[in-house]
Amino acid sequence: MNKHAAVPVLAVNIDPANLCTMVQVIAPANLPEGYSFDATHNGKSFTVIVPAGGVNKGESFCTPFDSNYGAASLGVTDDTAQLIGFSDDNIDSAPPIGYWRDGLCDCFKFGVLHPMFLNSFCCPQILMGQIMTRMKLDWLGHVTSDEDRKKTFRNVFTIVVVYFLLSSFFSVPEPTYAVINGEFIQTSPPASVYVVVVNNLLNLSFWVYFLVAMTRTRRYIRERYSIPEERCNGYEDVCCAMFCGCCTVAQMAQHTANYPKQRALCCSSDGLPRMHQVMIV
Repeated sequence: MNKHAAVPVLAVNIDPANLCTMVQVIAPANLPEGYSFDATHNGKSFTVIVPAGGVNKGESFCTPFDSNYGAASLGVTDDTAQLIGFSDDNIDSAPPIGYWRDGLCDCFKFGVLHPMFLNSFCCPQILMGQIMTRMKLDWLGHVTSDEDRKKTFRNVFTIVVVYFLLSSFFSVPEPTYAVINGEFIQTSPPASVYVVVVNNLLNLSFWVYFLVAMTRTRRYIRERYSIPEERCNGYEDVCCAMFCGCCTVAQMAQHTANYPKQRALCCSSDGLPRMHQVMIV
């Protein structure tokens, strides 16, 4: 891909502290109105939204670039931009508005060997970290900057690894029994109270973190895409996270990626192929 330097076209704010410039972007493909993708300028990543009427491949158009935040502004804000990496398969893959792309029980839709399904049932925390990265959330489910969201998957992955290591180290051994004089008698020594307490605290802390992070992520996705609650009004997100975590994280993954057109990955930071950076001219 040819790389070109960005050329500022127009300064739109007088205040240097709030300087925002317009830059020209060459469309990497035929793109519909409202489609969004990431571009880079001066080493900063920002979201570009295709203007009204759409654009054709090779056509140039202007978009705002905020030098302070590395993100588009002037109506192209974090609230309206969709964080979708550009590739040929991503066109028309934007999440639908007003409803979930798939239901809670559609996790088997792409088969049991699909990377999304494997992550959702074998280690849903990893898939949750990928979804949070797509949605520009930090490891606690709060909206964050484009730079900090790159650390989200790493942080979630670290929490999962540390939890499994500690839980293995402080695991409570299964007791052994023997039949003596017609009675079951425990023959193994009782587990240490200290080990039992630490093990329970680890399990509780990890479960609470997972519950809170998934609830916040699901609520953010619903609000972002104007998806109303269908049941348990006011508590749907926490109920789904608590009672059906694997299916819930699969539903969020399927909503934020169009798997019929996008290849899924098990171990990438967002669970999708690396996007092609679209350089600005």
